[in-house]
Amino acid sequence: MIKDPIKIIAIGNTLCGDDGIGYSVLQDLRERSSFPGIPLINCGVDVLSLIDHFSDTEHVIIIDAVKMGAQPGTIKVFETSDVEFTVLSNLFSLHGINLANVLELAEIIGAVPDKITIIGIEPEQIHVGKGLSSTVANAREEIIENLRSVIYGYQHQTRG
Repeated sequence: MIKDPIKIIAIGNTLCGDDGIGYSVLQDLRERSSFPGIPLINCGVDVLSLIDHFSDTEHVIIIDAVKMGAQPGTIKVFETSDVEFTVLSNLFSLHGINLANVLELAEIIGAVPDKITIIGIEPEQIHVGKGLSSTVANAREEIIENLRSVIYGYQHQTRG
């Protein structure tokens, strides 16, 4: 099976304020025709569907609002291997099932890509019916720059 080298995947609820940042970034990338040849996928709140994109991909980059206890608008880039995810017995989050549980399930069925990078942004507000806060909306360019860096680094790592 031929694998996609990289996929950019947004998760989040566009009806819940800053949780829609991933989708908003994908829209910016599509309008600019950024990253030609790299699939841009919106999983929305169906986090379980990530597994469909894991097994045929070398490197998955996930964009999501992440509660990190930082200042709203703070962006952090990390690998899943760098953090400890908490698998919850209460599986439900704004996304229906949480990312930690999806990662555990992907591992059990052998569908984990070689590398998973998460670009997380600290939300300012996650309220039903609200759009992105100006703090998070204004961070889109920095998220895109982080994407460029991650993609460039991965492409040079795999070539050399």
